[in-house]
Amino acid sequence: MPSKAACQSGPMPTMKETVTRHRKGRIVVGVDGSESSSGPLLWAARQAELTHACLEVVLVSQLPLMAYGYAVPALAGVDPASQAKQTLDATIHSVLGEPDGLEVVPIVTRGPIAKTLLRIAEGADLLVLGARGHAALVGMLVGSVSEPCVSHAKCPVVVVHNQEKAA
Repeated sequence: MPSKAACQSGPMPTMKETVTRHRKGRIVVGVDGSESSSGPLLWAARQAELTHACLEVVLVSQLPLMAYGYAVPALAGVDPASQAKQTLDATIHSVLGEPDGLEVVPIVTRGPIAKTLLRIAEGADLLVLGARGHAALVGMLVGSVSEPCVSHAKCPVVVVHNQEKAA
């Protein structure tokens, strides 16, 4: 005979509520606000939906900005942290819209990009990154952020290459 606690009346949880309560995984995806980061974000979101994982969308900014080996000062009245947050929010919204049932955690931070992504991805189930290429040979190589992440991550890494547009 079942216990009284197991038979108490009340609304049954929906499938969405049950899945949300049992969400265990963590997928980290690095984005930079460019069009090329939409592919990795979409791939990571689909994987998070399939595995019922939390999706951490990370934008890492490097401050101070560097040009030709010199630090470039921020323009007066410009808040780089605020701009990075706006860029991340706009990227998430343009690629994912309002994701229903998917836990999306936006993270804006600063530091060396590859090292920072590796630190954030510690303990994650998956790290998803993009790869950029401008020429046929370059497009076959892993990028300056992806390569150290693939080599040193403590979790599996997926590098999503952008599809070539038909000419």
